[in-house]
Amino acid sequence: MRPCGGSRVTVAPSLRIEQAAPARMMTGRSSVLAASSRYFSEAEIAENFIVKYPRSRRTPKLLFDLARYYKTKRKIEDAIEKYRILLNNPIYAAYADSAVILIADTYAAQGNRDKSSVFLIQTAEESTEPERIQKIYLKLGTLNESWELYDKAIGWYDRSLTIDSSPDLSFKALWGIGRTFKTMNRWFEASKTLERILTEYPDHPDVIEIYLTLADIYFLQGRIKDSIDIAEKSIGFAGENRKNEILLFVAELYEEIDEDHALRLYSLIYNDTGNLPEHRTKALMQFGDLSLRKGDRRAALNAYAKILSEDADSISVSKAKRRITDINENKF
Repeated sequence: MRPCGGSRVTVAPSLRIEQAAPARMMTGRSSVLAASSRYFSEAEIAENFIVKYPRSRRTPKLLFDLARYYKTKRKIEDAIEKYRILLNNPIYAAYADSAVILIADTYAAQGNRDKSSVFLIQTAEESTEPERIQKIYLKLGTLNESWELYDKAIGWYDRSLTIDSSPDLSFKALWGIGRTFKTMNRWFEASKTLERILTEYPDHPDVIEIYLTLADIYFLQGRIKDSIDIAEKSIGFAGENRKNEILLFVAELYEEIDEDHALRLYSLIYNDTGNLPEHRTKALMQFGDLSLRKGDRRAALNAYAKILSEDADSISVSKAKRRITDINENKF
C-alpha cells in the first residue's frame, strides 16, 4: 500500500478593443483600424502597433501574445525576438524576469537543453539583480530536475538558496532539493531538508505540500506514527475538500497499525453527506476492502452494496460488483 489552432492569432481580442475605440486610444494619431487595410494578418497589425506605440499599456501583452502565436507556427526565433524585447527594453522592466524564463522554456521545449542552460547562465552572469539571479538558478534547478539530471538540479537549487534574496524563492529552492532527494530515494536527506522548511518557513502558502511530502517520506522509511502525526498536522492548512483527501490518506496509514481506527475514519468520511461523492465512495470502498481483510464479510458486502445503490462512478461500481461476486463465490 502506498498512500499517496486555428489560424487566428491570440492577440485578436486586444486588437479589436483598439479598433473599437481609436479616438480614445490613439489621440491625434492614425488608429490601428485605419492601418488594418495595409496588413494581411492580425499578427502584422500587432507588430505595427508595437512599433508605433511601444509605451502603450497593451504593448507588453501583445508581445507575449505574439511570442505564443509564433511558437504555434514554429517560428521559434520570431518568438524569442519578442521575449528579448521584453527582456532588454528598460520600459518593460517589470516583465523582464518572465521573459527570461519563457526564453529558456522555449529553447527547452525544442529539445535545445544546452541552449536553454547557456542562455540562463549567461543572463545570470550579466545581471546585477540578486532576485533575478536567484530566479534563474531556481529555473536551472527545475529544468535539470525535469531532465532527470538530479545531481545538477540539487547543485542549482543550492546556488539559488545561497543567494537568499527572497523568502519565497528560498522556500522553493529548498523544496526542490527535498523533492529531488526523494526522487533519488535519498530519504534521509529529503526528510531533513523538508523538516528544515517547516522550521524556517512555517507560514508559507504552500507549506501543506511539505507536510504531505514529508508524511510520505516517513512512510517510506517505515516511520508510520511519524507519518500519521505530520499528515494530521497538515489538516489545519487544508480547505474542506483537501481535508478529506488527507483524512483518506491518514486512514490508509492507520491500516498499518490500527485497523479499527482506520475503519472509524472511513465511516466518518462516508457519513458526512456534505463531502464530495468521490471522497465518500472511496471511503466506502476502503471500508469494504479493510473489513474483508479482517474477515468481516457482512460489513464488506454492506459497503459494496451501498456503492451500487448510490450515484458512484462507473469504475467504483464495477469494482464493487466484482467484490460482491467474489465474496458470494467464496473467493475470499
